[in-house]
Amino acid sequence: MEKLGEGGMGIVYKAQDTKLNRVVALKFLPDRVNNDSTTRSRFLQEAQAAAVLNHPNICVIHDVREEEGKQFMVMEFVEGRTLREVNGQRGIATEKAVDYAVQIAEALEEAHSKGIVHRDIKADNIMINAKDQVKVMDFGLAKLKGSLKLTRTSSTVGTLAYMAPEQMQGGEVDPRSDIFAFGVLFFEMLTGRLPFRGEHEAAMMYSIINEDPEELTKYLPDAPPELSFLLRKSLEKNPEDRYQQMSDIVRDLRRLKKQSSRVNRPAYSGEYRKLEAERPVPAGSGERTPAPQKKKPVFLYGGIGALLLIAAAVIVYTFFPGENTAFSSFQFSRITSTGNVQSAAISSDNRYICYSQFDKGKYSLWVRQLATSSNIQIRVPQQEFIGDPIFSNDGNFIYYRMLERNENTASLFKIPVLGGNSVKVIANVQGSVTFSPDGSQFAFNRVYQETGNFALVIASADGSKQKDLVAYKGEKWISGAPFWSPKGDIIAVALGLWEGGFHHELISVHAVTGEVQKMSEATWDVIREITWLSDGEGLIVEGTDMDKMLTQLYFVGYPSGRSRRITNDLNDYGGSSVTDDRKKICAVQSEREIYLYHVPDGDAQRAVKLTQLRDDGMNGLAVSTDNRIYFTSRQGGAFDIWSMSLSGEDPKQVTADESGEQNISVTPDGSKVLFSSSRSGLPNIWSIRTDGSGLTQLTKDAEDYFPSMDVTGKWIVFSSWMRGPNTVMRIPAEGGERLDVTTENGNAPVLSPDGKTVYFIAAAGGKRYLSSIPLAGGTATRLFEVPPQMTSAVALRPNFKEFSYVLTNDGVSNIYTRPIGGGPQKQFTRFNERSIISYAWTADGRSVVASRGEVRSDVVILNEESE
Repeated sequence: MEKLGEGGMGIVYKAQDTKLNRVVALKFLPDRVNNDSTTRSRFLQEAQAAAVLNHPNICVIHDVREEEGKQFMVMEFVEGRTLREVNGQRGIATEKAVDYAVQIAEALEEAHSKGIVHRDIKADNIMINAKDQVKVMDFGLAKLKGSLKLTRTSSTVGTLAYMAPEQMQGGEVDPRSDIFAFGVLFFEMLTGRLPFRGEHEAAMMYSIINEDPEELTKYLPDAPPELSFLLRKSLEKNPEDRYQQMSDIVRDLRRLKKQSSRVNRPAYSGEYRKLEAERPVPAGSGERTPAPQKKKPVFLYGGIGALLLIAAAVIVYTFFPGENTAFSSFQFSRITSTGNVQSAAISSDNRYICYSQFDKGKYSLWVRQLATSSNIQIRVPQQEFIGDPIFSNDGNFIYYRMLERNENTASLFKIPVLGGNSVKVIANVQGSVTFSPDGSQFAFNRVYQETGNFALVIASADGSKQKDLVAYKGEKWISGAPFWSPKGDIIAVALGLWEGGFHHELISVHAVTGEVQKMSEATWDVIREITWLSDGEGLIVEGTDMDKMLTQLYFVGYPSGRSRRITNDLNDYGGSSVTDDRKKICAVQSEREIYLYHVPDGDAQRAVKLTQLRDDGMNGLAVSTDNRIYFTSRQGGAFDIWSMSLSGEDPKQVTADESGEQNISVTPDGSKVLFSSSRSGLPNIWSIRTDGSGLTQLTKDAEDYFPSMDVTGKWIVFSSWMRGPNTVMRIPAEGGERLDVTTENGNAPVLSPDGKTVYFIAAAGGKRYLSSIPLAGGTATRLFEVPPQMTSAVALRPNFKEFSYVLTNDGVSNIYTRPIGGGPQKQFTRFNERSIISYAWTADGRSVVASRGEVRSDVVILNEESE
């Protein structure tokens, strides 16, 4: 019909497909390709591979043909302009550039998932059709073009501008090379310029290999630092330092597209419901292994790209006449995008943020200068815990907790803000510390292992003159992280109580006399960090709702004690701190993406996603003898129990209550589900028939978890927090008097196939062991030391006489098995990404159902908006 264009890789014609009555494009290859049999063969193979791509943002290859000795491709005809034509010299509006970037990234993600690397991403190979839809062109030619010698007549300077250093130097090319080219293209869309400059080939090559890319803010002064970070990470010289897969960029870009305008909602009229809390554990007990504990998987690690301003938090708050309205409306800014931040703090003058992160099995400490977005590592990576940073009052030092090698509790250290020598200040510190207004003293929480006391302690700034202001044990305990009031007279801290149902309250402790007063009638399951506003008119509290498994930020007025919610979403928030001008809250935001999968024979390649709702199964998962899956799901808000077939069909709700359920198991006869629930005030053991009838409370007066019934149906074993650390107990199957199985610590029990032996996890000397004990009680026997990477309870594999458990390394989990009678462990699944939160064996022991996904934790700032 007509000639559309001509370039170094051939001539393109517009044509009519007479058989299917459609307009197509024909691309005839140049003579140098047709005349080389090896290249012709390679072209055919590449074109055939690319033809399998079926994506709305990829130009479809319909066919590859040969006529009169000339090879050509029959392609989708795209009517529109190239991205270079659309882009011009000034770039594209940011919103439009992001929209195009999402489409390009999704096209590359699809290609990479099929093992195809484009190798020649550039503005000339991107078409924008009449519907403003992106089409990535020339997938079938990219590898061929990369194998041909470039000449000046083929505009090599333009092509080289997008090449990754390893591609330019003849190294291995993989999807990360496309990621580099994508970064160049995205920069060009935003600015109309290339990030690397060179008037000729040699200059361009030198710039890409040796020079840093230009800063985005040079052309877009108001660009948020997180967007600059995304581009820098895409344009790293070393492929190992770049984004490792296109799906990560796609996820980050999708977050950007979710931005919306600020919404203010009417005052919340509901009464505060009493919530319940996580029992505190001795300092250091949860710090050796960064993975979530199955018992309480809220706000993992004590805390999983960065993108532009995430506009507009959705806010629910209660307004009282004359009450402080701090942070009643705000906007989010994302500061980091590594997805592995553990804790953070902002300096009172808003100049720096210090944060700890966990990467490749090691903790490290970083400082970010907000004005320049530069990052400095001030503590080198180590396997032992580093976290909970705060700035000194004068802003010159950072205080942080660190677990020293061979120690069981963390100590407090200080280091200059921009790095230097670390100095140990004091030992046995739990949670963040807080300084008095004059900086002469600091306060912190401490657990005394010998006595079991939980204390609020003050000490001089150098660590001397330590004094317990208040201490509790048994029915009450000090928890969370304290914060000294701006006036200096009182310290706010959390108090855990059993009375009136397991919960935490906000109290004040006089800094001299130790007098305790309740600060608010509001209660939470868990109170984590507490932060006073500099004017003393209120506090920011991190409160956890265990039923919903969410930690949110609250404002508590002082002295009124009235509280209102600041954040209200499906993420977790922790490590909060506030600037002196009261305009910014710095926090670690954690986003969970966890779903249920069926994994036949442990084959990761055959894993089938069963559900689409986030967090399904993360709070409990079991499979009955007839292969029906029982799992927790918060379709109704809190975690209820649901069931479905092994194929993900026939979903049915089993429980329905505002309280959350956890630790699911199915009785051996498949008639009932056992679980732990706090619906009566404390987490107790309950049973319910699989059809949702016959709800029965089996335990009371203690905190009970991990129920499991023996094969005879006579006994239920479980772990209980009744007299201090967890012990293993048993009750008759229909409920009744509880009996000790162990008298010392024991957790997550499971019964042997014959029902005579209980296996459980026991801790001693900073290590964990799998132990066994007769169901009737007696002497426990250690079987083997649990690997420190284990992030699950130990289960029994049906029909195989094997233990099984999850090991997590660098955020990637797999299931391992080990013979009950002794022997080496074997890897059952071979996933190379994401964590396993919970899992259960199918009845034949050959497959598993797993709740798996990732948690990305990053630093965000809540910027208060003026009304």
